[in-house]
Amino acid sequence: MFEIGVKRTSVAAIGAIALAVVAHAQSAIDWSAAAGDLGATKYAPVDQITPANVTKLTQAWTYQPAGPSPIVISNIMYFVAAGTVVALNADSGTEAWTFKLSDATPGGVIRRGMTYWAGTAQHAPRVLVTISSGFFRGEEEREMGFRSAMRTDQPHRSLVEISEGGGLDAPMHELVLDALERDPGIIAVYSCGGGNVATVESFDELRRAYAVFIAHDLDEDNTRLLRDGRLSAVLHHDLNQDMRRACHIIMKAHGALPGAIQSVPSSIQVVTPYNMPSLGMRAAFGRRDATADA
Repeated sequence: MFEIGVKRTSVAAIGAIALAVVAHAQSAIDWSAAAGDLGATKYAPVDQITPANVTKLTQAWTYQPAGPSPIVISNIMYFVAAGTVVALNADSGTEAWTFKLSDATPGGVIRRGMTYWAGTAQHAPRVLVTISSGFFRGEEEREMGFRSAMRTDQPHRSLVEISEGGGLDAPMHELVLDALERDPGIIAVYSCGGGNVATVESFDELRRAYAVFIAHDLDEDNTRLLRDGRLSAVLHHDLNQDMRRACHIIMKAHGALPGAIQSVPSSIQVVTPYNMPSLGMRAAFGRRDATADA
């Protein structure tokens, strides 16, 4: 008797931890009102700029037309400029979306500043959980583990689940749009499977922003979304490596390979936009893993 130790529920627990860590890190540098906070203190609790390096700062990016009193939520900068609400990626200055306001008339829209509402005790922010299908056992176990971890670590947050999109963009787009239109409190996404491009496009279509987006598996779509800053992190494990180990265990059980049978948990990598491996490094990692399992 032998088994392959793959801890899927621990993967989902890592998802909950990553979600909480990223959310905490982002909230620590939010600029949620004009001049920073409701007291207009203009204070940000960051330590990257010091008296020793302030003279060495250089311009990172510019945007025209600029607007007064911007706010920053989860690394997205919002402001009103020339009658248009603008949302920019705070790191790069690239546009996330824009929205043209109606003409300012008595009793109409006032084109001045913005602020942020994060919900109340009765209407807490919610996390959208996407599953390709309830019949996909691996994704189901991720979702179960995620719910368990969230109940323990983030009990004040509610989960909104959608499934049966098959991980395909077209059905996932409709499912996510419907969920977002029904629930304005969704501010984060945990994706157990595919269709993440459609999920991002659904938020963009409704001019909605999310604070955190955690996905699984560093495939082509997720790699592109991660490089574009549309995903916060990807929980990745090498399925090819898992298959190699499974084959080696079977061969050892039948005496085709020497050595004792060992149950090894599947290794998990938390990949963010800041630690993404290059294509060459990913290929090298694959060769190294194959050598280690030989």
